[in-house]
Amino acid sequence: MVYHTTVAIVRSLFSIMRLYTSLVLIISLSISLVGIERSYGEVSVTVSIRPLRLIAQAIVEDRGTVHSIVDFQGSPHNYSLTPTDRINMQQADLLLRVSPEFEIFLADIFASQSRSKPLITAASISGISLHNLDDGNADLHLWLNTENAISIAQQLAISLIGLDPENEKEYQEALNQFESDVALLNRSLQNRLSQYQQPDYLVYHDAYQYFERQFGLPGGLALVHDPEVQPSMRDLLALRNKLQVRSPSCILLEADSDEELVNTALENQAIKSEVVDLFGYEIDDGTRGYRRLILSVANSFTSCFNY
Repeated sequence: MVYHTTVAIVRSLFSIMRLYTSLVLIISLSISLVGIERSYGEVSVTVSIRPLRLIAQAIVEDRGTVHSIVDFQGSPHNYSLTPTDRINMQQADLLLRVSPEFEIFLADIFASQSRSKPLITAASISGISLHNLDDGNADLHLWLNTENAISIAQQLAISLIGLDPENEKEYQEALNQFESDVALLNRSLQNRLSQYQQPDYLVYHDAYQYFERQFGLPGGLALVHDPEVQPSMRDLLALRNKLQVRSPSCILLEADSDEELVNTALENQAIKSEVVDLFGYEIDDGTRGYRRLILSVANSFTSCFNY
């Protein structure tokens, strides 16, 4: 009798514990959903990479939210979507990406989501300047040209006004401010970079020609053409032959550069290095984030040249 009573008590305790656990999960889920729920009347923009987020924040300002899928040290070439990413894409009023050839991992879900909401593809915007790489493929680091950033911001403003016409004046004012800030930055950088006459430098991979061409810099010799592909021994030997007739002042690296590969390519010779934050991972959010991104890139270049 005592045994059966004890079993019944234990079973009751387990039932209470299961009920308690379920209630905790429900409350936690509710809190999470409240955290991602946006206020009525706000626009929600989801972009693929952080540089596009910084541009979009300048136009959206406090009239909505901007989410980026690849953010803070993620790779745009190899990334796994999280549940939050999927929720942000589903809840977004507007999507923005560079190109399906750039964010390959997102091509299918962007195509799927674009059936129910607007999708801006930056590489296809009228007025965007595109450059090719040595292999003939398009170089899609197009945000490093500030005129391209203005074209993206202009298309964003048009799309946002279509979604939120009540704030047309505010979007136009934000666009005007962005264009003014970028124009001021361009003049400053033109003056600053013009003092460097044909600097000789290396880059980890060929990602900077938009910035270099805009501000009159020669293209740095690239160690690798594709950061996702290891160069062959033939490629390394060809690079070393080129280095024998040049005297590069420094090398511009990225946060995820392969240090062992760099040392092998340079045959462990000592050379000054600077890290370029071309995706803006170290840049704080804000309406002037894009300006800070380009200024950060310029600072890395000039620090490289000042040896």
